[in-house]
Amino acid sequence: MQYSRNIDMSHVDALSTKIIQREFHPHEKAELRSLVSPEDLEVVDAYPNHYHVYFRENERIETIFLFSAHQPFTDRLPDLTFCEYLRMLPVINYNTIIFALGTYGVTNRALAKHMISYPFKKYEGYLAIIEDLLASTFGFLMFTHQLEQLYSIATGESGLAATNFRRAFNKKVPAARESVKSLYLDGKISIHDVLLERSDNEHHFVCYPQYKNAFLIYGLLLENK
Repeated sequence: MQYSRNIDMSHVDALSTKIIQREFHPHEKAELRSLVSPEDLEVVDAYPNHYHVYFRENERIETIFLFSAHQPFTDRLPDLTFCEYLRMLPVINYNTIIFALGTYGVTNRALAKHMISYPFKKYEGYLAIIEDLLASTFGFLMFTHQLEQLYSIATGESGLAATNFRRAFNKKVPAARESVKSLYLDGKISIHDVLLERSDNEHHFVCYPQYKNAFLIYGLLLENK
């Protein structure tokens, strides 16, 4: 399976006729427990909010969508299905599915149609590395590995140090939050500058990419040729 392969939009139409998107509320968690695997339950129990799941007809759940609880769920419920959301993307492949999973219905994140055409001023020269790093998310800094890589570029530190920094940053540890202002990527542009311009949320949090869910959806799309 080649993750770089683009998928024809008609595959999405076929997919939308074979799967059912359903919302579960917290009081329905008992029913959800009877449907998902123990591995998925560990994730579900960590987010005591509303969430969506996808069913294939007469089969178990294929994937789970999780949402933060900063606003009432009804304020964040998209007026389109995930398949309709995919169709807003310029191309559909493994990377853009990961992007869609990271933005669909999440608080304070714009619809893909807005994000994929946002008129960022491009970084040039040595800093063009930032554009490479953020290419899969249309120029936005969204995911944990993207922030960790910026930290490593600025400090030359190992992956473990970058992971520890990212955890502290997401927990809003004051020292970590303050440090980004003096972590320069080229002597002029700091990580703080990049966060101000390219973060997709006002608190500059980064999230984990939903690799497993993206892999499942990618496989389902390829089945619907």
